[in-house]
Amino acid sequence: MALSILDFYQTEPKPREYVLPGLLPGRLGSIVSPGGLGKSMMAIQLCHLVAGVDLLEFGDHPTGRAVYLSAEDSQDILHERFFAIGSRMNQSQRELGAQNIILEDLTIHTPDLLKTEWLSTIEKFCIDSRV
Repeated sequence: MALSILDFYQTEPKPREYVLPGLLPGRLGSIVSPGGLGKSMMAIQLCHLVAGVDLLEFGDHPTGRAVYLSAEDSQDILHERFFAIGSRMNQSQRELGAQNIILEDLTIHTPDLLKTEWLSTIEKFCIDSRV
C-alpha cells in the first residue's frame, strides 16, 4: 500500500523519541572498535543511563528498562565492571540500576543467533526495554 503524500503534507509528524541521540527505540545499533578500548564499559554505562542513573551527565532523557546480554564477558568480569560503576553511585542509584537493568551472562551457553530458540529467548528478554 502506497503512503499518502497528501496526508504527509497536511498532518504534522509526531515528535521523535530517541533512546540516545540518533538511536530510535526498536532499532538496532552497534558499538564497533578494536578490542580493549572500552566498548563493554561504555555499553554498561549506557544501560545505566537508560535505567535512570546518569553518571555520564547526559541530562534529561526518557528512562526505562535496559537489557545487557553478555556473550563475551563472563560473570567474574561483569562483576568487576559493575562493582567499578557501583562505587561511583549512591544507594538509591544502585537500587534504581538493579531494578531497571537486566543482566545475563551468555558465555555459559553457546548462543546461535541463527536458531529460532535463541532469537525467541533474546526477544523475550527485550520486551518493554528501551535498550
